[in-house]
Amino acid sequence: GAELAAEISRRYPLVMVGVSQPALAHDPRSLNNPAARRTGRLMERRLMEFVGRGPEGGKYTCSLGTVKRSDDGLRLTFTIGGQALTASRAPLSGYDVARHLLDLADPASPFYQPPWARLAETIQVRSVSRVEANLRMPHILPEAFLQTSYLRDANLGQPGVKGSGPYFLLSRQGNITRFSKN
Repeated sequence: GAELAAEISRRYPLVMVGVSQPALAHDPRSLNNPAARRTGRLMERRLMEFVGRGPEGGKYTCSLGTVKRSDDGLRLTFTIGGQALTASRAPLSGYDVARHLLDLADPASPFYQPPWARLAETIQVRSVSRVEANLRMPHILPEAFLQTSYLRDANLGQPGVKGSGPYFLLSRQGNITRFSKN
């Protein structure tokens, strides 16, 4: 499969995909607009991403590495993998993730999330790749509050603006949208 993909990429570097619902918006969290969810995920990865329904409401994965909830439900531990990059294409660190989690709890921040602010107690960087978020009380799905972009570019979705996803919007003309590899 890998050899075939490499050969196709070499011989045909342009791929055209036709869809029945054009994406006029790009939102990887959209529940009612599959076209927006599809293209949003192409251009941007979120700290936590909904991947399907589960017995407690939903299953979430961390796009930056892994996240584990403690047995008592009072701690989330993030382990950042090497694939995560900042907007400047530098490797993302635990310090970046901790700053983002603190911004989500800060009323003065444009990224403020009131439910996360009520839940989060302390954020600690344990190592360059490990962050712990201690919670005030157990919550059934604290991950649901963290479906936020960890990049700070407000122009994401504009032609030429690169996000955290594998592609960026190259151009849009009428109902034709072109993406390029990020």
